[in-house]
Amino acid sequence: MFAGYSSKKRISERYKIVGFISSGTYGRVYKAEGKNGRIGEFAIKKFKPDKEGELQYSGISQSAIREMALCTELAHANVVHTSEIILEDKCIFIVFEYAEHDLLQIIHHHNQPQRQAIPARTIKSILYQLLHGLVYLHRNWVMHRDLKPANIMVTSSGKVKIGDLGLARLFHKPLQSLFSGDKVVVTIWYRAPELLLGSRHYTPAVDLWAVGCIFAELLSLRPIFKGEEAKMDNKKTVPFQRNQMQKIVEIMGMPSKDRWPLLTSMPEYPQLTSLLAGNAARYPRPQGDGLERWYHQTLNNNHYPVGIGPDTPGQEGLSLLKQLLEYDPLKRLTAENALEHPYFTVHGKPSEGCFDDSRIKYPVRRVSQEDNDIPHLQPDLLRDIHIPTTWSFLPANDIHNSMKSFITLATLLVASAVAAPSHNVKPRELYNDDAPHADDPNFIGAVMRAHWFWRRLHCAQDLVWDQGLADAARRDISECTYMPEHMRSGSNLSSQKPAPSKYEDWIEFARTASHGWHEEETKYPYDHPHYEDAWGHFTQMVWRNTSRIGCAVGYCNPEQVDWPGRFYCYYDYAGNNIATGQFEAQVWGPVCSDPSVGEAIKRSEIDYDWSRK
Repeated sequence: MFAGYSSKKRISERYKIVGFISSGTYGRVYKAEGKNGRIGEFAIKKFKPDKEGELQYSGISQSAIREMALCTELAHANVVHTSEIILEDKCIFIVFEYAEHDLLQIIHHHNQPQRQAIPARTIKSILYQLLHGLVYLHRNWVMHRDLKPANIMVTSSGKVKIGDLGLARLFHKPLQSLFSGDKVVVTIWYRAPELLLGSRHYTPAVDLWAVGCIFAELLSLRPIFKGEEAKMDNKKTVPFQRNQMQKIVEIMGMPSKDRWPLLTSMPEYPQLTSLLAGNAARYPRPQGDGLERWYHQTLNNNHYPVGIGPDTPGQEGLSLLKQLLEYDPLKRLTAENALEHPYFTVHGKPSEGCFDDSRIKYPVRRVSQEDNDIPHLQPDLLRDIHIPTTWSFLPANDIHNSMKSFITLATLLVASAVAAPSHNVKPRELYNDDAPHADDPNFIGAVMRAHWFWRRLHCAQDLVWDQGLADAARRDISECTYMPEHMRSGSNLSSQKPAPSKYEDWIEFARTASHGWHEEETKYPYDHPHYEDAWGHFTQMVWRNTSRIGCAVGYCNPEQVDWPGRFYCYYDYAGNNIATGQFEAQVWGPVCSDPSVGEAIKRSEIDYDWSRK
């Protein structure tokens, strides 16, 4: 049964919204219960319309249209089922079946409080179901192109389902090369080497590389190739992902022309050869020795039994992993061939539910009360968001005229970055266990005032608010790891116990935490500039070429985590680059003079009152 479109019913007439799950560039996802005879739980994705000017909509993104078109045609037990699509004024909703878990949640659960291996039987069942879903997609000429743990759903009964088809594409007789339409596909850690090397024509083999990466992550509880992503420039030129390719080579060895005949035809092949310069001895041989060492070390570290049997992945697991992580996409296993691998046949057939042979109880998906009233949600551009036109955080007689111009300029940059109409702010009605949204103007103001003040003191450029970074911070907070952990380079994190309970307390938490990061300067050795954890927040905060920031606050269940109040800030460019000479160039002392910033400010000239809002 395929999903249909409905424009006569409103979402509020058919579903009761339970709470907010997550958000992304596409929009927001909510958990809901059926009404008026509709039984069960559902996940509702509300698409964010594209904008043309401040008050005009130009429609929704191409990826959203593509996802809706594919979702209405696909039906398989291992692909998330689409119930219906509802069209409302300025809003489009896709209603999916609800899954209580995803693989990222499961991996995180096994990492806290101490690392505990995922049972081998569970992993085998997950892979078996995942590959069945992938066989169905590929037989229907669909490439997923964004397989990763967060996009693999698992129901409470252990049924594995492929979700999030936003980047999926039909590959049967494309009108143009897939590369020309979407130059960047697949999250960086799961991106196949042919994509990293700039291949302009690629195949479903990119999905099988991602499956290999997921298999390795289920075993080790860490991404196997955890590289740093190089960003596109202003001309949207796709850079060579040197660090990611290096992470692969460090385990897999350098690919060879003998094993991958088309290697030399790859556009980025010259960049690949440059990795060898002075580093050849550090890489393992390309025959798979490095991956084999990684595999056995992983099984040993996670205490899988030695030998053979259903409770260890064994040599069959290594054989499957090698054939999934094959450099040459033409030699890589297909999904159908992978299902025939001995890994799935020895020691019995995998269970139909991945939890069938496990006594582990996984926590349910966290659902917050943020924006839980879908019927009354207004389009993003009509929300009451206001960025003040002036900031008064220094006494007027202590601010040089040149610095006043920087305040005005920075304010304009922030206002344009958020692209918000100017209305009076009305504090939101929030639940006691919730926090300001990442686009809340009072929250943004508290964070930006602290950063602007201290960065000027160190002659660093003013920052621009980046809502994309803020949304990423919010998503990572929602994972609610036992202890806050840095999800990416270029992040400052703070936590509080107990968590703030009122709106104004959350704002104060963000403000004082931001100022507190600078207090680490008292430990920083200006006579020997380098990195240590003891002053990492400070050096990231004042890193001179950082230009954008996005932050969020959030609440976690105190029964499940140690520090329930969370405050994350993400930065671009990332600071704390440990390369030689970086700290001398990027972290200037508190008495500085830079023509691009203005006349020097001395600490003795400043009497800053932290209690000033």
